[in-house]
Amino acid sequence: MRRLMQTLLTGMLLAAAPSVATAETHVIVSRNAEVMVVYLRAPLADVSGTPFDGLARPGDPDTTMSDARDGALAAIDDMATRLTLTVDGVRVPLIAQSAVYHRAEDALAFETPLDASIASVICATPEARLPDASELTIYAAWTAPVPLSQDDVTLDWTTPDAVPVPAQVRVFERGRLRSESAAMIGPGLPLDLNLPLPRSTSAAPPMLSQVVL
Repeated sequence: MRRLMQTLLTGMLLAAAPSVATAETHVIVSRNAEVMVVYLRAPLADVSGTPFDGLARPGDPDTTMSDARDGALAAIDDMATRLTLTVDGVRVPLIAQSAVYHRAEDALAFETPLDASIASVICATPEARLPDASELTIYAAWTAPVPLSQDDVTLDWTTPDAVPVPAQVRVFERGRLRSESAAMIGPGLPLDLNLPLPRSTSAAPPMLSQVVL
């Protein structure tokens, strides 16, 4: 009976959430010496009312996937105005770097900053016609001048009525994974992009050597 109730409750929660909430949305943050890159992979099956509303630009039926790159870049450039990156209490603008639409059924690797960098600039099927937004995933990247020395970095959305969505968030330092978490992203739910403090290791007790004669 208890298992049945848990199953029913889980089904109710999934039914109440927007479609995009059940899909894989990933955020990768790559922090380097003088620059930070924020990568996003988000399915566009149902983004109405979410922070990603507007990322799927309407296209002409004859628009190719390659031609659609300009529309994708314009979409993330517009989205940059709704992203609030705060560094030590000061807002820092994000600059749209690259964006590409891919078919959702042809998901690309998106585990590391290198994966994300490739996925957001390579158009795998340039001559194919742009399908409906419900069949697309957007891969995007923004940059900002945030040195590693900055230790109070957050990212928030300014669209007040947007419905938050769950995402996997990974923060890298010079290509090395430093933290990984599941988080809700949306207005009023700032992402903490700080690098975790290195773990302190307690000194091992001295070894006593004994000689048995």
